[in-house]
Amino acid sequence: MSKIWPSFTKENPCPACGHWDWTCRAGDKKFVCMRVQSEHVAKDGGWYHEYGEKKPAYIPPKRSAPKVNLDFEGKIRLWRTFIKELPKLSIELGVSEESLELLNFCRDSGYDYSSSAFACPMRDGDNKIIGIHLRCDDGTKRAVTGSRNGLFLPQGIEIQKMVFICEGASSCAALLTLGFYAIGRPSCNSGSEMLKVALKRLGASRIVIVADNDTLKSAPDGRTFRPGQSGAAKLKKELGLMSVLFTTPNPVKDVRQLLQKLGVEAARNYIQSSVDSKIWTR
Repeated sequence: MSKIWPSFTKENPCPACGHWDWTCRAGDKKFVCMRVQSEHVAKDGGWYHEYGEKKPAYIPPKRSAPKVNLDFEGKIRLWRTFIKELPKLSIELGVSEESLELLNFCRDSGYDYSSSAFACPMRDGDNKIIGIHLRCDDGTKRAVTGSRNGLFLPQGIEIQKMVFICEGASSCAALLTLGFYAIGRPSCNSGSEMLKVALKRLGASRIVIVADNDTLKSAPDGRTFRPGQSGAAKLKKELGLMSVLFTTPNPVKDVRQLLQKLGVEAARNYIQSSVDSKIWTR
């Protein structure tokens, strides 16, 4: 989809959610929104919507998809020489350097973009790198050309029977900082098939699905919902494993904020106590 449908822009934002990042894309007759649900689920995550009266000016791709070198493994090996800059990102995110190293965070040398960025490999269920997520110095997020959305899987760490599943690389790093075994998925509504493969390979028996404490959103039909919690409930059904849902308390948005607010020991105790009090179901 990403090679055919262009991204919305600030001048022409997504009609459903009002954002213009790379997760929402404009088609000629329909568009995909990763935040607002509809009855038509997109294969790669998100939902299809019709423009109706809100259709922005269509922006076709400027050129055909470029031929790129998809040697993501090679890029990560090269960029891992820049891990000395991880203390900067550790302070910025409020997570441990060790957690960033476990996710193989490194520094993009600036070859792919004019401004360098922190890079994190995205993997499929078999642990193969299928893309590289970039966190630019100006705060924007993107991916190396040719990337596919994948999981953020820690490397070189003892696998635990209880696995935490969260949204995004930074939340995954926060959970690793707290001493939990965690896997990050690309968004709150994607990555389920890769997760099934990964969890089976890892031998996970209990799953804690962490939902971001999102603000209420409005669907085209007028109903309201919280994307993070809705996506977590959907994933629970799809996995079919013994699991519980965990959401941070108001007004804390996610586990990274909880870590910053309470500190390592208190945040870990809060999460563990909450999980222990829940009833595990499939």
